[in-house]
Amino acid sequence: MKVGYSEQKSRQILAGFQFYKEDVNKCVKKLSGGEKIRVKLAELLQKKINTLIFDEPTNHIDIPTKEVLEEAISDFNGTLIFVSHDRYFINKFADKTIEFKDGKIQVFYGNYDYYKQQKLKK
Repeated sequence: MKVGYSEQKSRQILAGFQFYKEDVNKCVKKLSGGEKIRVKLAELLQKKINTLIFDEPTNHIDIPTKEVLEEAISDFNGTLIFVSHDRYFINKFADKTIEFKDGKIQVFYGNYDYYKQQKLKK
């Protein structure tokens, strides 16, 4: 990972994304899909960004990668915008849910469970 950190700091960062010992020397092209996602997320979160945008972030990833993703997002202090069908993920991270239906937009200030409750009231 070339982001201007010492080897020790780089290994620390990569360990947070489940890369240990010799894993840090693997060629990226030889990594699994989940490992590539973890490397990209590790790299992305070292930059000074204030917004992350994800389209179905939990699709096609294994459970360890999902856990790393959730931990990284929990530690992220910026704005998170995402599209997801993963109700657990929505409930964990959403504080505003936006419904696009029949050419209209409706905003619900809460997670998926709140959205469901509001829809049942109508």
